[in-house]
Amino acid sequence: MKKIKFYAIGLAIVLIGFVSCQNEMLLNPKNLTEFQYDVKSKINYSGIKTESKGFMGTNGSDQILVFQDMRTFNVTLAELERQTKELDNAFVEYYSELEEEALNDKEKEIGFSEEQPLFVFENTLGFNSLHKKIAIEEEQWLNQEELDFENDPNNHFVMEDEVRTILNADGEVQIGNSIYKLTEEGYFEIIDGDLKTLSVLDGGNSNNLNLPKNVIFVGDDSNCNECKASDCNSNKRNSNYEGSDKYRIKWVVSHWTYPWTRRVAAKVDNFKKKNNRWEKYRTNCWARVYGDISGADGECDTYVTFNTENGVYAYANAKHVEHKITVLTKTRPNWVKAQFYGGGISYSTSLTW
Repeated sequence: MKKIKFYAIGLAIVLIGFVSCQNEMLLNPKNLTEFQYDVKSKINYSGIKTESKGFMGTNGSDQILVFQDMRTFNVTLAELERQTKELDNAFVEYYSELEEEALNDKEKEIGFSEEQPLFVFENTLGFNSLHKKIAIEEEQWLNQEELDFENDPNNHFVMEDEVRTILNADGEVQIGNSIYKLTEEGYFEIIDGDLKTLSVLDGGNSNNLNLPKNVIFVGDDSNCNECKASDCNSNKRNSNYEGSDKYRIKWVVSHWTYPWTRRVAAKVDNFKKKNNRWEKYRTNCWARVYGDISGADGECDTYVTFNTENGVYAYANAKHVEHKITVLTKTRPNWVKAQFYGGGISYSTSLTW
């Protein structure tokens, strides 16, 4: 029994050490003396704090970020997205004379990461975010010769890195007096800011028909036959992989409703196999989301077009690119469409469920 106990303790120490090493590599690049760029932050940290939940969530969170109001939250979200794009664009411009393969090699050589502003934000607040959790797990996942794409830790219903950065591992954040818990079906709102109620929802008592009095649910109700029959929904997402033995893209198309916005989105991630290991790969890529959403009635009896197949899109020389458009209403299957390109691979699809 003692041998088993000592073995378990030893294994735990090894795992903790491994995760710490991964964390160190992600948070502290090897050598940025060659390329230095100062991203000016406009985030008002005085309006944000990290608070203990008082219990451990299902996915390991024991903290939650608290924003003083929705304006502070939205400005922070926009700032995190701006900072990562600005830093990445500056890196590409600085090494504009390098060809694609050399640029990727340079990125690894100096330990550059466009996600550095996200880690700075998390470290400043002493916060363990969903973004940090996925980043560490993805690095471990990539470190194998054949990837188990079915268990990609990055294949999360929260697609955007900046949103992941303000959420804990259980998809929770507090804005003003309301605590929000995001799920794949929608989100819960605890209207009085009672953290203890989070443990009730975490404990499996989140039946949408039997919620605590201080909780409301916004999203698809699995118990609502009328909702199912309408087929007019949000919080829908498709994703998969396309490519060859050496190059692959991962594509995502979704229509999602957050407490702070509703949007349609298309995202493409680029992968290349090199030295018997898959890695995120910087290349020319683009994504376009287009199609139709419900008209003003909101019930999908009428429709309006939010973008066309030859309309606006997002382009970058990057490891991934996402195209997002804010919308006001829900959609039907096959109404939202997407086009993707990365590393010579093209793909088109429609959002279905």
